[in-house]
Amino acid sequence: MNVVAGDKNAGKTSVLDVVACGRIFRGSGEMMKEIEIRIRNSVKEGKTASNEKEYFKNGILKPSQMTTRNMSLDLSDCFWRMGKDSAESQVDAFRSDRFNLIIEWRNTSTRIKELDHDELFEKKRNFRRNYQFIACSYRSAEKYAEKQLWNMVATQIRRLL
Repeated sequence: MNVVAGDKNAGKTSVLDVVACGRIFRGSGEMMKEIEIRIRNSVKEGKTASNEKEYFKNGILKPSQMTTRNMSLDLSDCFWRMGKDSAESQVDAFRSDRFNLIIEWRNTSTRIKELDHDELFEKKRNFRRNYQFIACSYRSAEKYAEKQLWNMVATQIRRLL
């Protein structure tokens, strides 16, 4: 996060105001939009620089806690928490998709024996091995037939010449 230098309101605005006003160089993507929405909502709720004085008076925050470093660390923690939540929700979505596919497979192909991971691996490995063997044997058989045909025809061609 890079704060733009030379801000005319330097020292007068909170980090929330700075981000909300777009004075912080933002990245792109869904995560940054979510951060921006949360920050704008907190600014709308009244968590601005003028209300920070009330936080100091009530003893909620000490002025020594309101450093740029602490604010940026808090913003960073918020960002990583949101990232973790987003990743966990994607993992949950993938797990549910996988579960649905497994259930669909079981329902549509009840006559086919279910294979565990080792059996599926062996089946696929044997399939690839057989395919490669057939491809290799086909090529060598084709070359052998071509060579035998040429040997038989070559003697006839030499006689004609």
